[in-house]
Amino acid sequence: MEDTERVDWASELEEAIVGPRVEAGTKRIGDRKIVTEIDIDDDTGKKTKIVTEYKIITKRVTKAVGTRKNWRKFGDAAEDPPGPQTHTTKIADDVLMQFLTGREDVMGGDAPTVSVKEKTQVSCRLCGGEHWTTHCQYQGASDAEKEILRAKFAGITAVEPVTELPREGGGTGKYVPPSRRAGFEATMMQSDQLPSIRVSNLPSDVKEDDLRELFETFGRIKKVYLGKDKKTGDFKGFAFVTFYDQSSADKAIARVNGHRYFHMILSVDWANPSKS
Repeated sequence: MEDTERVDWASELEEAIVGPRVEAGTKRIGDRKIVTEIDIDDDTGKKTKIVTEYKIITKRVTKAVGTRKNWRKFGDAAEDPPGPQTHTTKIADDVLMQFLTGREDVMGGDAPTVSVKEKTQVSCRLCGGEHWTTHCQYQGASDAEKEILRAKFAGITAVEPVTELPREGGGTGKYVPPSRRAGFEATMMQSDQLPSIRVSNLPSDVKEDDLRELFETFGRIKKVYLGKDKKTGDFKGFAFVTFYDQSSADKAIARVNGHRYFHMILSVDWANPSKS
C-alpha cells in the first residue's frame, strides 16, 4: 500500500476520473481534523491511502448571524451541509462587462473624429486654453490680461480698427478690445516690470499657500505661479513669486536662498537674469 498526502482541492474531478473514495477513519487532535480515505483504481486494483488534514477555526459572530446559521434549509438545499453551496447559493452578483477596442465601436465606423474631440474638449474659464481652470498658469493675472489671453486662444489675431472712440460719460455702441482701451499699455508695462524670483528644488507636495506664507514676511506678493506639467498637471519642483517692490525680492533671495525647507535645500534667484 502506498501512502500519499494530497491537497483536497479537486476532489470532485478526481472522483470522476479515479472512482469514489472509501473513508477509513476520522480523528480530531486539538484544532486539527484528520480524515483518512482509501482510493481503489478500477483498472489495476491498486489502493492508495489519502490522508487529509483540516484546520478547524472558530470565529465569533453576532447573535443574528448565529441564529441564521441554525435555520433549517429547504427546497433544493434541504439535504445540504452547513454553509453556502455553489449549486444553490451565489456569493456575489453577476457582473456583465463588455470590452471595447476603441471609440469606433461606440460611434460607428463613419462617425467623424472631429465631433468627438469637440465634445470632449476641456476649456479653461480664465484664458480659454485646453486645460482645467485649476491648472491654469494665469490665475493671478489681471482682468485686462485675461481678456488678451481669451482672444489669443480663440484665434483672434487682428482686430478691426475702431473709427470712433467712446465719448466721455457714454459709449458709442462698438466693442473696444482691451488692447485699445486707455491705460492698458501702462498696466501691462507695470506688470512686466515687477520683480519676480524663481524658487527651485521645492518638495512635490508644496502648495501656493505654503509659498505665500514663506515669502509674505519679506513684502507684498502680487502672484505665485507653480510650474506644472501641461499634460499631467504634476508639479515640476519650481515656482515663480512676483513682488510689488524690488527691496522685498532682494530680501527674499538673500534670506531664503540655501534655506532648508522640510527635507530640501531651496535655490532662489531672479526669474529674469537682467534683474541682477
